[in-house]
Amino acid sequence: MYHFSRAISIVGLMGLIVSPLLAAPPTEVELQVINFTERHKVEFQMEPSQRVPGSLLTAKVEFEEGQHRIEISYNHMQPAVVFGGDITCYVLWAINREGTYENLGEFWVRPEKRKDKMKYSTGLRNFALMVTAEPYYLVRQPSEMIITYNGGSRDPRAPSTPLTFREFGSMPRHDLETLATARYESKAPLDILQAERVYEIAGRLGARQYAEEIYQQADIRLQQAKQMSKSSRSKKGTQEFARKSVAASNDAIQISLRRQEAAELEEAINKQLAEMAQMKKRAAAAEADARRTREEANRAEAAVRSSRADLERMQRDKAVIETEKAALESAMANLRRETQRLQSEKSALTREKGVLEGRLHNALSRVADTRESARGFILNLPDILFDIGKASLKPEARERIAKLAGILLIMQEQNLQVEGHTDSTGTYEYNLSLSDDRARSVLNFMAQHGVQRERMRSTGYGFNRPISDNTTAEGRRSNRRVEIILSEDELAATARR
Repeated sequence: MYHFSRAISIVGLMGLIVSPLLAAPPTEVELQVINFTERHKVEFQMEPSQRVPGSLLTAKVEFEEGQHRIEISYNHMQPAVVFGGDITCYVLWAINREGTYENLGEFWVRPEKRKDKMKYSTGLRNFALMVTAEPYYLVRQPSEMIITYNGGSRDPRAPSTPLTFREFGSMPRHDLETLATARYESKAPLDILQAERVYEIAGRLGARQYAEEIYQQADIRLQQAKQMSKSSRSKKGTQEFARKSVAASNDAIQISLRRQEAAELEEAINKQLAEMAQMKKRAAAAEADARRTREEANRAEAAVRSSRADLERMQRDKAVIETEKAALESAMANLRRETQRLQSEKSALTREKGVLEGRLHNALSRVADTRESARGFILNLPDILFDIGKASLKPEARERIAKLAGILLIMQEQNLQVEGHTDSTGTYEYNLSLSDDRARSVLNFMAQHGVQRERMRSTGYGFNRPISDNTTAEGRRSNRRVEIILSEDELAATARR
C-alpha cells in the first residue's frame, strides 16, 4: 500500500502552520443563491477559500428543458488527497434558497493537469454552488471543509439573493488546513492513492460486515489497478480499475450506512414493542388486581350485612385508625416544617459560603492572575518568581506566595495542585526536572507558612502544556509559569503527559 506521507513535498508541511481563524470550522457561511432563467447562459467566478489560495474557478450555467447544465473550470488546484487524513475527493453541491442541498458529484482534480473542466446537471431552479473536501463522494451532507463557493451575480437577468447556510456535517479528519504551499509530488498514482484511502474508510465504516460482496469487489479492482500500475501496461487501465474500486467502496459505504441505520431503527422499534408488551402486561396485572379487589369488597359487604357485631367492631377500629391517621398527618406536617427550616438554613449557609469564597477569590486575584476552569480555580504565577534556570524563589516571589498562603489558610476545604511549566528552550528532561523543582519550591514555601501538606500536591509538566506559541519571546514568557489549582476534589497522583 502506498503511504501518503510520501505524497506531499517538504514545503507542503509548512501548510500545517495556519492562522487560528483558518483552523476553526465554520458554523455558517453566507452564500449567494442565483435565480436562473430559461435559455440564458450565466458565467461567474467561484471564490476560493484560504484552503486553496491562488486557485481559479469559473462556473457556466444554462437552464434548458427543465435542467441546469453546469460547467466548472479550474486552474492551479491540487488534488484533495493532499489534505491528508480521511480526505479523498472534492464534491460539488447545489443549494437552493430554502437551504435544500444536492450532491452533484465528484469535482475531479488531477495533478498532471494545470487546468480542466467538468460538467454537471441539476433540476433545481435557483441555487448557489459550493465545493467541499470529503472522505468519499457519495456523502449525504456537505462537510465544514469548504473549498470554494460562488459570489453574487452581476447579470441583471440572473439576480442573486443571500442565504445563510448552516447545515454542515462534521469536519473530516485531515492533516493540512491549507494547500498554499503543498504539492502532490508522489510517485504513487493519484487514482490508486484515492482508491486505497476510500477502501480503508469503507472498512472503518463496517463494509466488511454490512456490504461484504461489494467491498470485496472494491478490493479486487484495487489490486488489479496496482498490478497494472506495476507492469506499466496501461495508464488508462490503471485509472479505470482504480475508479471502479473507488465507486465500489463508495457504494459499500452507502450500503453500510443504510444498513446500520436500518439496524438502529429495527432496534428502536423492537425496544418500543418490548415496552408496549410490558405496558400490556402491567395493564393485565392491574385489571386482575382490580377484579380481586372487587371480589374482596363484595365478600366484605356480605360479612357486614351478616353480622352487626362485626360492623360495630369495624367502626371502632375505624375510629382508632382515624385517630392514628390524624396523629400521623400531624407528625408529617411537623416533619415538613422541620425540613423546610433545615433547607432554609442550608441555603443561607450556601449563600454565606459563596460570598466568602468570592471575597477570598478577589483577595487571591490581587496577588496573582486568576481564572475559572473545569478543573477548579487557577492561580497563575509567572516566571518572574525564579531566576533563569533556577528553582529557588526570589525575595519578591516569597512575599507574594506568603500572601497567598495566608489567604489559603482560611480556605481549609480547598485542596491545592501546584503545577510547574516551562517553555520549549532546552531538552525535554531538563525542562521536566526544572518545572518539577519549581512546583515543589512553591509547595514547600507555602507549607512553611502554615498550609498543610496533606492539602497539596506538586508536579512538573516541562513544556508539555503550553498556553502560548513557543516561537515568540512573549509566548515563551507566558509558558514559563507555576499554576496553583484550587479544588474541593480529592487529590490524586497526576500523570505527566
